Amino acid sequence: MSIVEVIADVIESNSRPPVFSKPLYEVSVKEDAEPGTCLLKILDVSLQLAGLRGG
Repeated sequence: MSIVEVIADVIESNSRPPVFSKPLYEVSVKEDAEPGTCLLKILDVSLQLAGLRGG
């Protein structure tokens, strides 16, 4: 088993900083996964929260 840490910088596209549903995401990758396989999709929930706050 190997462990790799990946850090992604998120660039803001509007005046609100992104808000995610979890502070940390962990995934496992099968040994035979093809290159280009999607490992994780992360949703920015800040727009949903803005709607709840009336923003």
